[in-house]
Amino acid sequence: MSIPTRFWDRTEAGRVLARKLKKYAGRPDVLVLGLPRGGVPVAHEVAQALDAPLDVYVVRKLGVPGREEFAMGALGSGGVRVLNTDVIASLAIPDDVIESVANREAVELARGILAALDVVGLLTVELFVTRDGRLVVNELAPRTHNSGHLTLDACVTSQFEQQVRAVCGL
Repeated sequence: MSIPTRFWDRTEAGRVLARKLKKYAGRPDVLVLGLPRGGVPVAHEVAQALDAPLDVYVVRKLGVPGREEFAMGALGSGGVRVLNTDVIASLAIPDDVIESVANREAVELARGILAALDVVGLLTVELFVTRDGRLVVNELAPRTHNSGHLTLDACVTSQFEQQVRAVCGL
C-alpha cells in the first residue's frame, strides 16, 4: 500500500498512517503524541485505531523577528528548546534577540497550556532551574503551593498573604 502525498483532510491522513502502524495496536508501551496546529487530529485517528493513549506535546515556533513565519527554532513544554543554528548564523541573529523571542513565546506557551487545561483563577507552578539553566515544571496546583512552612518560617510575609495581596492588587 502506498501512502498518497495529499489527503482529503487530517482525519484521512491519520487513518492512512494508522494502517501503516497497525503492528503497534494494543501494545501497552505505545503512546501517540500529537503536535498542536494540525497534528492532533492526525494523532487522534492513530491513537483510536491503535487503542493507544493520546498525549499532546505543546510547542511554539521561534520565528525570526520581522519574518515570524520563518522558524529559527522551537520551544516546547518542559523547557525544551531547539534552535536551527544554520538559520541563526546565516541571518546573524544575536543571542539577546533569540532570548527575547524565546521569552515571549514561553509566555504564549504557558497561556496555551492554561487554556487547554481550562484554568480559571489561580494556578501555582512549581519550577526548578537545572544546572544548564533550563526551567522545568515540577507541579501545577489550582491553589497556593503547599510549601507554606518555608514562607511562614523564613519570610516576612507568607505566600498566602502574598496571594491575597496579588488578587487585591496591593
